[in-house]
Amino acid sequence: MWHSYKVYEKIRITEMYSLFEAEYKSGFSFAGESHNFWECVYVIKGSLRVSSNRRVYEMTAGNLIFHKPLEIHKFDVTGTGTTSLLIFSFSMDSEISDFFKNKMFLLDNVQQGYMNDFTDFLRKENSDTGGREKNYILLFEQSDSYSQMAVSYIYRIFLSLCEQNIVSVISENPDAAVFSDAVNFLNSNLETELSVNDIACYCSVSISLLKRTFLKYSGMGVHKYFLKMNGKWCWYKAPAVKIKPFIFEDIDVIYSCSYNYFNFCKVIKNGKYGLYDAEGKEILPCIYDDIDNVIDDYCFKVKINGK
Repeated sequence: MWHSYKVYEKIRITEMYSLFEAEYKSGFSFAGESHNFWECVYVIKGSLRVSSNRRVYEMTAGNLIFHKPLEIHKFDVTGTGTTSLLIFSFSMDSEISDFFKNKMFLLDNVQQGYMNDFTDFLRKENSDTGGREKNYILLFEQSDSYSQMAVSYIYRIFLSLCEQNIVSVISENPDAAVFSDAVNFLNSNLETELSVNDIACYCSVSISLLKRTFLKYSGMGVHKYFLKMNGKWCWYKAPAVKIKPFIFEDIDVIYSCSYNYFNFCKVIKNGKYGLYDAEGKEILPCIYDDIDNVIDDYCFKVKINGK
């Protein structure tokens, strides 16, 4: 009599958004981004500094970092020569996905062998792809076997990481500590109106140093970073330089009326669209399935309950 053994899927990747290998010269700076899916950056050779929300990491060959969904991240190439990276982004349905949050790994020799097998496979299957940036994602639309093989290599690497100790080399630069303190401070005061001066005073630095630090590690100013932080947009009035509580998933489109240049913003809250003016006053509540472009000044086409 045969006994069956159930196969449990600890990891399941449902979509891939990017998969490419690229070379960057010393001094290159990636301005930063955030998105609602995971991203991994693996250093093939060279070195770089990665800013990931409030954390700053120094990465060298063999390091692999995970950026969780809605995490603001950027990098700067710090080595003297060319730095080569393998970058891929994906959606993951996994019981262990929390394990990968806020982590950077140093792959051992076996795991680096797995990664070498992965890149060799990608290069072989995309032999006609050249240049400093080799895009490996396009074959996903042409070959189901290619996509499944590629993802199987990723599974192999991820599963091996679950058994490995984590190595997170956090930068010891003083301004990296300022950046971390500032983001931690805002995280603990999300329901409080804070000025840039409040944040600078908490970190015991000047406003100008705080602004330079955010540009260095996030690629954006203090206001813009906090507006996008944690994937929640908030509302603020520029003259008052006040940061308001986070209430929107996104600010989708800014409309401009031709006669008086008055701005409207289409916002998303709990998956529904609404409309606000430039001062943060609600014009249409967030109850609509969609709000289309302006038909005429102050006129909008809305959709609710499929109508």
